[in-house]
Amino acid sequence: MKKSNFTMIEVLVVMAIITVLMGILIPAVSKGMKKARKQESKTAIKTLYMAVKQYESTYGFLPFTGETGGTSDLKISDNQYDKLLDTLAGINDTANDTVDTNPRKIKFLQLDNDNTYNDSWSKRFKVALDLDYDEDIEGSIIDGVDNASSVNTKIVIWSGGPDENTAATGDNINSWD
Repeated sequence: MKKSNFTMIEVLVVMAIITVLMGILIPAVSKGMKKARKQESKTAIKTLYMAVKQYESTYGFLPFTGETGGTSDLKISDNQYDKLLDTLAGINDTANDTVDTNPRKIKFLQLDNDNTYNDSWSKRFKVALDLDYDEDIEGSIIDGVDNASSVNTKIVIWSGGPDENTAATGDNINSWD
Protein backbone atom coordinates (compact mmCIF):
# COMPACT_ATOMS: atom_id res chain seq x y z
CA MET A 1 0.00 0.00 0.00
CA LYS A 2 1.27 3.40 -1.03
CA LYS A 3 1.68 6.06 1.66
CA SER A 4 0.60 9.56 0.55
CA ASN A 5 2.54 12.47 1.99
CA PHE A 6 2.40 16.13 1.10
CA THR A 7 5.51 17.50 -0.49
CA MET A 8 7.10 20.69 0.82
CA ILE A 9 6.00 22.55 -2.33
CA GLU A 10 2.36 21.53 -1.83
CA VAL A 11 2.44 22.74 1.77
CA LEU A 12 4.01 26.07 0.73
CA VAL A 13 1.41 26.56 -2.02
CA VAL A 14 -1.44 25.97 0.45
CA MET A 15 0.15 28.39 2.94
CA ALA A 16 0.53 31.03 0.20
CA ILE A 17 -3.15 30.65 -0.79
CA ILE A 18 -4.24 31.01 2.85
CA THR A 19 -2.04 34.11 3.25
CA VAL A 20 -3.53 35.76 0.14
CA LEU A 21 -7.07 34.99 1.32
CA MET A 22 -6.34 36.46 4.77
CA GLY A 23 -4.87 39.56 3.11
CA ILE A 24 -8.15 40.04 1.27
CA LEU A 25 -10.38 39.22 4.25
CA ILE A 26 -8.81 41.33 7.00
CA PRO A 27 -9.29 44.77 5.30
CA ALA A 28 -12.87 43.86 4.40
CA VAL A 29 -13.66 42.93 8.00
CA SER A 30 -11.96 46.09 9.27
CA LYS A 31 -13.97 48.27 6.88
CA GLY A 32 -17.16 46.53 7.95
CA MET A 33 -16.38 47.16 11.61
CA LYS A 34 -15.78 50.88 10.94
CA LYS A 35 -19.15 51.10 9.19
CA ALA A 36 -20.81 49.30 12.09
CA ARG A 37 -19.35 51.76 14.62
CA LYS A 38 -20.51 54.73 12.54
CA GLN A 39 -24.00 53.22 12.29
CA GLU A 40 -24.04 52.58 16.03
CA SER A 41 -23.20 56.25 16.64
CA LYS A 42 -25.90 57.38 14.17
CA THR A 43 -28.43 55.29 16.06
CA ALA A 44 -27.29 56.73 19.40
CA ILE A 45 -27.62 60.28 18.00
CA LYS A 46 -31.16 59.55 16.81
CA THR A 47 -32.04 58.09 20.21
CA LEU A 48 -30.68 61.15 22.06
CA TYR A 49 -32.43 63.47 19.59
CA MET A 50 -35.75 61.70 20.14
CA ALA A 51 -35.30 61.82 23.93
CA VAL A 52 -34.85 65.60 23.78
CA LYS A 53 -37.90 65.92 21.49
CA GLN A 54 -40.00 63.78 23.85
CA TYR A 55 -38.89 65.91 26.81
CA GLU A 56 -39.87 69.06 24.91
CA SER A 57 -43.22 67.55 23.98
CA THR A 58 -43.90 66.56 27.59
CA TYR A 59 -42.80 69.76 29.36
CA GLY A 60 -43.21 72.39 26.62
CA PHE A 61 -39.57 73.53 26.58
CA LEU A 62 -36.12 72.13 25.86
CA PRO A 63 -34.37 70.20 28.67
CA PHE A 64 -32.93 71.94 31.71
CA THR A 65 -33.41 75.45 30.32
CA GLY A 66 -36.74 75.92 32.02
CA GLU A 67 -37.54 78.52 29.38
CA THR A 68 -40.06 78.69 26.60
CA GLY A 69 -38.14 81.45 24.83
CA GLY A 70 -34.46 82.08 25.39
CA THR A 71 -32.25 84.71 23.85
CA SER A 72 -29.94 82.66 21.65
CA ASP A 73 -28.69 79.24 20.67
CA LEU A 74 -26.62 77.25 23.15
CA LYS A 75 -23.77 74.81 22.62
CA ILE A 76 -23.88 72.52 25.64
CA SER A 77 -20.73 72.34 27.79
CA ASP A 78 -19.48 69.14 29.45
CA ASN A 79 -21.17 69.99 32.77
CA GLN A 80 -24.39 70.86 30.98
CA TYR A 81 -24.15 67.59 29.00
CA ASP A 82 -24.00 65.62 32.25
CA LYS A 83 -27.04 67.51 33.54
CA LEU A 84 -28.85 66.95 30.22
CA LEU A 85 -28.25 63.19 30.51
CA ASP A 86 -29.43 63.13 34.12
CA THR A 87 -32.55 65.07 33.18
CA LEU A 88 -33.38 62.78 30.27
CA ALA A 89 -32.71 59.69 32.39
CA GLY A 90 -35.07 60.93 35.13
CA ILE A 91 -32.24 61.47 37.61
CA ASN A 92 -32.37 64.75 39.50
CA ASP A 93 -29.95 65.93 42.15
CA THR A 94 -32.26 68.42 43.81
CA ALA A 95 -29.71 68.95 46.61
CA ASN A 96 -27.35 70.59 44.10
CA ASP A 97 -29.94 71.93 41.65
CA THR A 98 -32.29 74.76 42.42
CA VAL A 99 -34.82 73.48 39.88
CA ASP A 100 -36.06 69.94 39.46
CA THR A 101 -35.62 69.64 35.69
CA ASN A 102 -37.69 66.48 35.33
CA PRO A 103 -40.22 66.66 38.19
CA ARG A 104 -42.19 63.64 36.94
CA LYS A 105 -38.99 61.54 36.82
CA ILE A 106 -39.88 60.33 33.32
CA LYS A 107 -37.14 58.21 31.77
CA PHE A 108 -36.69 59.54 28.22
CA LEU A 109 -33.22 58.01 27.75
CA GLN A 110 -31.53 54.82 28.94
CA LEU A 111 -27.95 55.58 29.98
CA ASP A 112 -25.01 53.17 29.76
CA ASN A 113 -24.01 51.13 32.84
CA ASP A 114 -21.62 53.90 33.95
CA ASN A 115 -24.37 56.58 33.64
CA THR A 116 -22.92 58.02 30.44
CA TYR A 117 -24.15 58.25 26.87
CA ASN A 118 -21.27 58.39 24.41
CA ASP A 119 -20.49 57.68 20.78
CA SER A 120 -18.88 54.43 19.59
CA TRP A 121 -15.44 55.81 20.41
CA SER A 122 -16.39 56.57 24.06
CA LYS A 123 -16.50 60.34 23.50
CA ARG A 124 -19.32 62.66 24.51
CA PHE A 125 -21.72 63.83 21.89
CA LYS A 126 -21.78 67.54 21.15
CA VAL A 127 -25.22 69.13 21.52
CA ALA A 128 -26.62 72.54 20.60
CA LEU A 129 -30.13 73.74 21.43
CA ASP A 130 -32.24 76.46 19.84
CA LEU A 131 -33.19 78.45 22.92
CA ASP A 132 -34.80 81.29 20.96
CA TYR A 133 -37.09 78.71 19.31
CA ASP A 134 -36.72 80.06 15.79
CA GLU A 135 -35.87 76.55 14.45
CA ASP A 136 -32.49 77.85 13.28
CA ILE A 137 -29.19 77.03 15.03
CA GLU A 138 -26.29 79.25 14.05
CA GLY A 139 -23.44 77.48 12.26
CA SER A 140 -20.88 79.41 14.32
CA ILE A 141 -21.61 77.28 17.41
CA ILE A 142 -21.52 73.95 15.56
CA ASP A 143 -18.08 72.44 14.99
CA GLY A 144 -17.37 71.67 11.34
CA VAL A 145 -20.16 73.86 9.92
CA ASP A 146 -19.53 77.04 7.95
CA ASN A 147 -20.03 80.06 10.26
CA ALA A 148 -22.27 81.76 7.70
CA SER A 149 -24.66 78.83 7.43
CA SER A 150 -27.13 77.49 9.95
CA VAL A 151 -29.05 74.30 10.63
CA ASN A 152 -32.84 74.51 10.53
CA THR A 153 -33.84 72.58 13.63
CA LYS A 154 -34.18 73.03 17.40
CA ILE A 155 -31.70 70.30 18.32
CA VAL A 156 -28.30 69.54 16.83
CA ILE A 157 -26.21 66.57 17.95
CA TRP A 158 -22.86 65.51 16.48
CA SER A 159 -19.76 63.39 17.04
CA GLY A 160 -16.20 63.83 15.82
CA GLY A 161 -16.12 60.26 14.55
CA PRO A 162 -13.14 57.93 14.80
CA ASP A 163 -10.55 60.73 14.69
CA GLU A 164 -12.44 62.63 17.43
CA ASN A 165 -11.92 65.84 15.45
CA THR A 166 -15.21 67.73 15.25
CA ALA A 167 -13.90 70.01 12.51
CA ALA A 168 -15.07 69.17 8.99
CA THR A 169 -12.94 66.06 8.39
CA GLY A 170 -15.47 63.97 6.50
CA ASP A 171 -15.90 61.29 9.15
CA ASN A 172 -18.14 63.23 11.52
CA ILE A 173 -21.59 61.92 12.38
CA ASN A 174 -24.46 64.33 12.96
CA SER A 175 -28.21 64.66 13.34
CA TRP A 176 -28.86 67.11 10.51
CA ASP A 177 -27.76 65.01 7.50
